[in-house]
Amino acid sequence: MKTRNTLRIGAVIIAVAAGAFALTASAGGSISPMADQIAYMSMADGEADIYTMSPTGFLNFNLTHDKTQGFRADVEPAWSPTGEFVAFQRNFIKTDEFGSQLYRVASDGTKLGPITAPQKGVVDTHPTWSPDEDSIVFSSDRDGNFELYMVKASGDGLIQLTHTKLGVENLEPAWSPDGLSIVFTRQAATATRSPSTLFVLRLDTNRLY
Repeated sequence: MKTRNTLRIGAVIIAVAAGAFALTASAGGSISPMADQIAYMSMADGEADIYTMSPTGFLNFNLTHDKTQGFRADVEPAWSPTGEFVAFQRNFIKTDEFGSQLYRVASDGTKLGPITAPQKGVVDTHPTWSPDEDSIVFSSDRDGNFELYMVKASGDGLIQLTHTKLGVENLEPAWSPDGLSIVFTRQAATATRSPSTLFVLRLDTNRLY
């Protein structure tokens, strides 16, 4: 049930050890709402941090270099609707522990801090903001398999949105512009890529389509 994300984190370890973790699709590039900045992951400063740059590739700025000791990797940046904040996934990579939390940082590099609380071995991933910038929906395996959760941008009020059996992954949520629905992928947790199905969760009725 944790195979795909374990493989993803393992790939990060290999890349860090090789010193060659460049900007790739897995780094999770994200363009700002005003289309004037791109958030992405880079190891230019020696550790996987979230950077911003102009669409032309200039004005590179490190948002998340907080001098954290040991292996970690910041990936999956997601702009808030106003462009004031970037949410991202921080992977903690140690020989005795895997896990990740959601963090956020202001677009000027201030106000860096966690959104979700640390839990050993738990992977929080795929953050996406609500249209009103009040909440974040994400996927997490804290309940044994990957379910969707919603939390306030402040980190308060965690709610589990989906409840599926072990061996099912609910991933890659995206909020509708009116804030009433969330679309996501659901698939079986296997070592190889399995077929996925798109679902829509209506938040006011808790119905799936």
